[in-house]
Amino acid sequence: MNDIAHAQPDDLDLPSLRAFGERLHVVDADFDPGTFFARVSEGFEALDLEGRARHAADALAEQLPASFADAVGLLIDASPLPRPLSGEGEDRRVVLPALELVARNGREHWRQGMNGLHQLTTRCSAERQLRIFVEADFPETFRVLKLWTRDLSAHVRMLVARGIRPYLPGAEPFSYFADRPDPALDLLDLLKDDPIERVRAEVAEAMNDISRENPGPTFDTLAYWKREATPERRALVQASARTLIEGGYPYADALLRP
Repeated sequence: MNDIAHAQPDDLDLPSLRAFGERLHVVDADFDPGTFFARVSEGFEALDLEGRARHAADALAEQLPASFADAVGLLIDASPLPRPLSGEGEDRRVVLPALELVARNGREHWRQGMNGLHQLTTRCSAERQLRIFVEADFPETFRVLKLWTRDLSAHVRMLVARGIRPYLPGAEPFSYFADRPDPALDLLDLLKDDPIERVRAEVAEAMNDISRENPGPTFDTLAYWKREATPERRALVQASARTLIEGGYPYADALLRP
């Protein structure tokens, strides 16, 4: 279970945004795809990925309904269908501006924003945006994330593990749980026996990250998980313990034993 490359886009182009504008017109006759495309084309090519997503989000916001709930509903309706776990299929990069809009309004419209993340993460992984909601209202977000660990969609369950991960590749370090790892460990405990290997791999990466600042609580959790573990859980424990073992944490080698 080495660090896995989640289906994360590395670019966002004008043809995909033109198509998205046309989809929005289908679900909302008041949305003018021509105006949207003209607006989003201004200076687009000179921007990096994040800049393009923000720029496209600005263009979307100019025409979407003032009601955040209505706007999110239209963005979901116009987005591609949920992607397979393999990441194959229709281009998902076009969802990034929608996620940007959800993130911008998440603190003020927490409930509608969480619903937006729940739907949109099945199209394009939303772990960066989830962090905003964690910081805005952790007790309520934690309550919902516990429910999401049993969600029917593996994408949503993976979002839980990736959204609380301290060192997600390509993202700024997330230090919210640095001095309070227990809530994160509790969520990962609920996912440790997930039936989907991809989800368990995300759990292992999150545990390995958490062990950097919190070796003791991580070791204790992994030692508990190892008791009467299935072969799948033993593999997860071993993958989770990489940093503990490399750093010479006392008794960490025991986590590798059958």
